[in-house]
Amino acid sequence: MPKSLGWEGILRRCPGIDFLKRLAKCYVLRSRLAWVCVQAGPARGLWMRLYLPDEARYWRGEHESAELALLANAIRPGGIVYDVGAHVGYFSFAAVQLTGPAGRVIAFEPEPENAARLRANVLRNQLQARVELVEAAVWSTSVRGGICFRRGTGMRTQGGVEARGIHPVLANGEAIRVDALDLDSFIAAGNPPPHVIKIDVEGAEYETLRGGAEVFAKYRPLIFAEIHTPLVADQIAGWLADHGYCAQWVIPPPGFPRHLLATPASPLPSTAVRPWESS
Repeated sequence: MPKSLGWEGILRRCPGIDFLKRLAKCYVLRSRLAWVCVQAGPARGLWMRLYLPDEARYWRGEHESAELALLANAIRPGGIVYDVGAHVGYFSFAAVQLTGPAGRVIAFEPEPENAARLRANVLRNQLQARVELVEAAVWSTSVRGGICFRRGTGMRTQGGVEARGIHPVLANGEAIRVDALDLDSFIAAGNPPPHVIKIDVEGAEYETLRGGAEVFAKYRPLIFAEIHTPLVADQIAGWLADHGYCAQWVIPPPGFPRHLLATPASPLPSTAVRPWESS
């Protein structure tokens, strides 16, 4: 007579039990934040507070590695980098390593949870003097009383501004109001102009550029952006041509999201001398 399997044996033979176990494991792990040290890439050696396993690509230094390599070639020691749509700081941390002790990163992030984690990450790495957090959305105009922002859901916290017919492509959570500013007003208030601007705002990239007409005309920063829709790609292609920028696109097989590195076709004006080019 065969020996009884017991409950453990029965569960092992139960169809689908492995799937349920993996599901339960992932559910438990997703609810946990952990401090981890980035293992590879430009941000290597810095600490981040991440949801695991969902955000393990940041920990391993694998998040958009090819695109980050493209951006790394554009950043120089001593430069000023704007990280528009900074999320929890992965690109900001890569930029602060690349710019070195004399450089500075200004990170714009309006989503409250992301901003809180970014601030904690900056404090953990003692980078307060080199990474400045601005809790605001970057838009075509500064908006008194704030602007509608659609949050992500679950672990997907990459929301975006929802206005003028724009709906962030990865967000279907609650709508909140956040501060909004434009790049020209930000610099007119006395903030340093950028040498490189990275933009990842889930569909509002064109509106971000529109708010910096003077910045792009006067200082000619390099532009690195993630573009999510054909409409925005067409809008930005026209904007680049009108403002004298050359475009280099990184287009994946699905077509979108695609990445853009735009460099000024005309020489920099004398008012935009870069720190690493000065005597």
